[in-house]
Amino acid sequence: MDRVVSFAEPTVGAITFAARVPDHDLMAAVAELHDDRVAAQRKVDQWLWGQNPDLFVHEWSHIFQVASYPLLYLRAARQGRLLSQWAKAVSELPEGTELPITGALDKRTLQSDLIEVVPVRMTMEPGGIRSEAMTSLRPRRGVLHELDLIEEDATVFQYRVEVGSRGTGHGYRQWLAERARYSAVFTFLSTFATDDQALALLPVFARISLRTLRPLEAFAALLTDVVRDGAGVYTHDFPDDSWDEWAEEFFTSRLRKRVDTVTSVEDLFFGLAIDDPQQYVDDAAFGELVTATPHLPVGVLARWSIEEAQVLHSVLQAPWKFIDRDHAVDPRLERFRPPLSVYILTGESSGRQAILHLPSDAMRNTPAPAALQVEGRPEIPMTALVHEAWRAKGMLDASVGRRVFPIACPHTNCRFHLFRICSGWTSIPPNAEECDFPEWFTGLSGKDVSPDGRRLISRSVVEIH
Repeated sequence: MDRVVSFAEPTVGAITFAARVPDHDLMAAVAELHDDRVAAQRKVDQWLWGQNPDLFVHEWSHIFQVASYPLLYLRAARQGRLLSQWAKAVSELPEGTELPITGALDKRTLQSDLIEVVPVRMTMEPGGIRSEAMTSLRPRRGVLHELDLIEEDATVFQYRVEVGSRGTGHGYRQWLAERARYSAVFTFLSTFATDDQALALLPVFARISLRTLRPLEAFAALLTDVVRDGAGVYTHDFPDDSWDEWAEEFFTSRLRKRVDTVTSVEDLFFGLAIDDPQQYVDDAAFGELVTATPHLPVGVLARWSIEEAQVLHSVLQAPWKFIDRDHAVDPRLERFRPPLSVYILTGESSGRQAILHLPSDAMRNTPAPAALQVEGRPEIPMTALVHEAWRAKGMLDASVGRRVFPIACPHTNCRFHLFRICSGWTSIPPNAEECDFPEWFTGLSGKDVSPDGRRLISRSVVEIH
C-alpha cells in the first residue's frame, strides 16, 4: 500500500483515509460489501488499521481531543450549526442564481468557523513571554498557530503509544527526525527547557490552553511562569506517574486566577470565534454545552466520557495505558471509536475507486436523540445523523473552497458536474441515474440545477418523490 493521506473531521467525528491499494484487495473489498455489508465493513476497517496503525492512532487522538477539549468541541458545535445555516442560505437564493454558489454565508462567520483565528509570534524576554498577533500566515520562526498545539499534542500521543511509555525528550527528538512531523511547539519549548522538560510540559500546556477560548494567549501565560521561575522548579518530580495530574491542576489554578470563567453557554454557542474574549471553560460549562448538542456524533462520545469520570481525559494524559505498543485497545475505548471512518481506495493499476463509509458499532447501536424519533416508526440510530452530517459537511467545505478529497466522478454529462457543486459528495455510483445527490440536494435546499448546469432552479420536495 502506498502512503496514506488522512485527516480528522471534528464536526462529524470522522477520520478519512485515501490510499492506493492493490487491485485484488480493492475488488475483494467491493465484492464482500455486496455480500454482507456490516461484516465486510468491519473486515476492511481492521485490515486498513493493521496496515497503518500509527497513523490511525494519531487521527483517533484528534477525535479524543474534540470530545475532551472544550474549545475544540465548541468549534465542532458551531460548525454543526453552520451546516443548517448553509442549507437555509441556499434555499433562500433567488431563482436563476448562477453557479458556482459563492457568498451564500457571511464571510465573518466562515472565517470564524476555521480552527485558525490568528497566528501569534512568541518572544522570550527576561520577565516572561511576549506575544503579538501576526497578519501573515507565512511560516516563521517563533510564530505559533492553534493548529500547532492540537497537532503536537496528538503527535506526543502517537509517540507515547509507539514507545509504550511516557518516553524521553531525547527519544522524542530522534523520533521526530525520522519523518516530517509537527514540531514547532517542542522546538520553541526546548529553547528554555531541556528536552525532557519540554516533552513533559507540551501536552499539559496544550490540554489547559485548549480549555480556553484563546489558547495561544493561555499558552503564553503558562510559559511566562516557566521562563520566569525556570522549568526545573516545576519538573523536579518528573517522571513520577502522578506528575501530569499535579502539573495540570497546578497550572490550571494559576491560569484561572488571571482569566474569567464562561458564564453563559448559550451566548458562547451562538458567538463567533473572532469575537470571543479570553475565558476559561470549566467542567460545568462544558457539560452544559455537551448536553445542548445531543445531535453531534462526537457529542455522544463526549457525554459517555463525562459519565465515565472523564475517561478520555485520562487517555490523553497517559495513552500508553490504554493502547499498547501492539495497538491492542483497552475494552473501555471500543465505543469511543471514531463515529465514522471513510476510506477512499484507488486501485494501483486500474485507477478504479471505491469509497467506503464505515460507521462505528457504537453509532449503529445508539439511538438518535428522542426529539428526532417518530412514534410508531422504526427507531432512528445515530448512524443516520452521522451520514447526514458527513454529507452536509462535505458540501459546505466544497462550496466555500475548503479541502475535500478529490473523488473521480465519471458522470460528466450530469447537470451537477459542470461546476462540481457535488464535489464534496463521496457516494458515487456506477451510473449517474443511481446517484443520491440530486434528491438529497433538493430535499435539503428546495433547489435543483438547470439542465445546462449553470443556474439554480426551484423545485419542491414533493416533485422529486
